[in-house]
Amino acid sequence: QASNGWPERFPGIASIAIEPQFKDEQKFDDSKCFVDNLPSWGKELCFLSNHSQTKALLWGDSFAMSYAYGFFATKSADFDTLQYTSAQCPPIIGYDAASRPTCAAINREVPTIIERYHISTVIMAANWDIYVSRRKMRFEDIRGTIDLLHRSGVRVVLIGQSPVFTFGYPDEYFFKVYGTQSTDH
Repeated sequence: QASNGWPERFPGIASIAIEPQFKDEQKFDDSKCFVDNLPSWGKELCFLSNHSQTKALLWGDSFAMSYAYGFFATKSADFDTLQYTSAQCPPIIGYDAASRPTCAAINREVPTIIERYHISTVIMAANWDIYVSRRKMRFEDIRGTIDLLHRSGVRVVLIGQSPVFTFGYPDEYFFKVYGTQSTDH
């Protein structure tokens, strides 16, 4: 049964649609590049650009994935970026979690990817705080992975912790702050 969604559940909240801001945004599809298991990864299809001889690997969890569109939309970068991201899977060689059993195999594939696609720079990003605070990994694990990557001859760019908000969605924030008040903006 169809309904009006948010407006029906929360009277007074106006619903708006945001159109893609750029033509290229409609072409951006990372469904094969956000890896659930190794056979599902799109390999060459996951290059976010294709204009340079220099190759970089964007490796990490969903926080890393959030940077993918930026690499896709930036045509002025001196490198092409290959997306290799996976939910709840920090870019740590040897990371193993019962809640994410495919993660260890996904991460073990990184040295092969570096060699196969002639990657010269690895960009690592994740929700580091959550893994460390839940004792799923240590900062030393990051250092160990960086050392391993350096030994294979690649440059490493480590993106630190990005902001983590205590609310999940803007609508949730709006509801917490304004309740069911109607706004006439």
